[in-house]
Amino acid sequence: MVVDEKLLKWLQKEIAAITGDPVSRVELFHTTDGQGERCKFWTLTEGMNIQELAQDIWDMAENDAGNRTLGMPNLYVVWAFHGDSQEPTSRFPFTLRGRLQGSMLDGMESSDSPTDRGERAQQMRMIENQHRLIMLMADSTAGRLVGELDRERTRREKAEERAIAVSEQREELLDQKDERALLRAKEEGKERRFDEFMGFLMSMAPMILAKFVAGDKPILGTNAGVGRDAAIAKLLKNLSNEEGMNVINSLKTQNQLAFMELYQSYKEDDAKDQAKKPILFRDREHRLLKPVDGGKK
Repeated sequence: MVVDEKLLKWLQKEIAAITGDPVSRVELFHTTDGQGERCKFWTLTEGMNIQELAQDIWDMAENDAGNRTLGMPNLYVVWAFHGDSQEPTSRFPFTLRGRLQGSMLDGMESSDSPTDRGERAQQMRMIENQHRLIMLMADSTAGRLVGELDRERTRREKAEERAIAVSEQREELLDQKDERALLRAKEEGKERRFDEFMGFLMSMAPMILAKFVAGDKPILGTNAGVGRDAAIAKLLKNLSNEEGMNVINSLKTQNQLAFMELYQSYKEDDAKDQAKKPILFRDREHRLLKPVDGGKK
């Protein structure tokens, strides 16, 4: 029969290995209950055809299985020996089923005389043949069950591998989904804070422009500008440390400087106003900027 592709690939891999000593010989063993029986060995020579070697090993194993009990699995192992080593360095196991079939009619013919002694001998041969038939049937059934068990074990292992792969892929997809949700939440938070701060700046824009245009001169106009300045001054004065730092950290560097200059100008105006009041009626210091070293930031 055609050689098993796995056996051929194993031989090609072992013989083609470039590390260590080369393969000097291979041996075929039939194992039973942990005991090994050597069937044949082959000594490798330079230029030897690996395909023919694999076919010889396979044919030898099939011939040996032909003399084994019908249906029973037989385990064969091919050992590879490297260099002068007496211990094998690699192995390739495979199984073949026995094909020995005895005729159920062997010994059933009666050649005894028609006497009591001949009848007893015939009955004994019949009992032996029935026992042999039962044993053959049991061997065949056991071999079939062993094969089914092997196939079922293979299917179960493949199913477990697929289940593990699906589980790992599902966990990876869930992790990616959580990462995307977290990034989306961060981006939405940044956009929300930016919109809030832009609204705050738009409300402060007229006052900032008036400060840069008028300098220290009083702004002429309606009472709306004065009320807006007072509201902005009150807002800046009542900012807590955390609120003020959040506003500053959300700005770029140049906008941070502009905001601090604006805050400093309101602080100086407030200090002047507080100096005009009696000590008992003065307000507490600003939280963000405290007068240190002559009022410097």
